[in-house]
Amino acid sequence: MGDLGRRLSQRQARRQIGSVLLLRIDPRLISGSTARLERLMTRAFRQRVPLPLPVIARGVRSLEPHLPFVVAAKHFPDAKPLDANRSSLLMQDLVLNRADPESSLWWQDRLEELSSEGVTTVKGQSFRDENAVRRHLNEYLLPMIDGLARNGWDDKLAESGPGSASIGPHGELLKAESVNHRFFLARSLGVREFPLLVRSVHHDWWDTNVLKGRRTASRSEAEQAFKVVAESHR
Repeated sequence: MGDLGRRLSQRQARRQIGSVLLLRIDPRLISGSTARLERLMTRAFRQRVPLPLPVIARGVRSLEPHLPFVVAAKHFPDAKPLDANRSSLLMQDLVLNRADPESSLWWQDRLEELSSEGVTTVKGQSFRDENAVRRHLNEYLLPMIDGLARNGWDDKLAESGPGSASIGPHGELLKAESVNHRFFLARSLGVREFPLLVRSVHHDWWDTNVLKGRRTASRSEAEQAFKVVAESHR
């Protein structure tokens, strides 16, 4: 027996079983998304726990290490089909049109937003003219596509680190927020290996596959359960 129970924060999970949480999987076998999960957990956490002013000042991101790793069913949203995700559709279309990227839906979306709002935002960056959008396309997205097409995922070149994921109630791996562009491009290009860091798990999966009805489990028992999830997505 060990000290892995149900009341683990994301920070505690990383400290105790950090290397176990990094799964190398085939992105084409991920079909669902829980992009809203962390937003829902953050809202519930802020309502329940009084926050000191320094944490509030640092913003929502500072809460993430404190969010639960094992998520109760009532806080775990239903998965959304990944193929219906707008970013997924845009990246798939950009891959298909990479020889003429300014005919892509991604380019059209950026110009429409630029025309209507006076600014278009991509990955937290704001662009206020067409040339700036074109530079982002030519200097960031297209080289990313070329690199993934030639080499697949490269840990040395992926400055943003691995993507993030959640494990659903039946052991299904679900894409969470972060590294979406690279993930969706890899998926569209047929890349066979992509790293995802598990940041949260559904209570039912954890209870059935790690705790197995007990109060605690060992690191090796958790490692075996995560290994099964990874192998089912390769």
